[in-house]
Amino acid sequence: MNCTAWDLVFDGYGSASCSGKTVSLRPASASAADETHAGLAVSREVSVAPGRVTTFEANMFTRRQLRRGSTPNPWEVAWLIWSYQDNDHFYALVLKPNGWEVSKQNPAYPGKQQFLASGNTPRFAVGREHHVDITIDTTASGKMTAAITVDGEHLVSVTDTDYPYRSGTAAAYTEDADVDVTITPTKP
Repeated sequence: MNCTAWDLVFDGYGSASCSGKTVSLRPASASAADETHAGLAVSREVSVAPGRVTTFEANMFTRRQLRRGSTPNPWEVAWLIWSYQDNDHFYALVLKPNGWEVSKQNPAYPGKQQFLASGNTPRFAVGREHHVDITIDTTASGKMTAAITVDGEHLVSVTDTDYPYRSGTAAAYTEDADVDVTITPTKP
């Protein structure tokens, strides 16, 4: 993948491409319930730093879920990531067909995943693009706060004081789904 706005971390044995600020990730299709393929690309243009307020917007589009032979899992969609440091340390917003979640990839928790907030509504259909505005505030020592708006409606604000990740890049991730993610920096 050769582009100015993104660096590919992995493509899940599938494909990755970009056009302008948009990255397209299409990992290989999983054909067994215990199999998964994922794609990850990190932004060259948006990063979080301690002592700053970082704002950016994203368009998240899950074209289709790729799992074959069994029902796709609801989290097999586009993920918006921030404060990405490595595969075990980041925050994620997942807009799912059965609701949404904000999580922290945290090796201290079972499955390395700490859920910070979730809800059954609104629901986010596959095949429809969703616009996200996010403000990440790391100005208070020992704290990370993220305020998230989706499709013009405030979704959630979360604050992490449990060894928060106060730096890292924004990123796009998918498991077993064909997705496009556009990330654009904005001014606070």
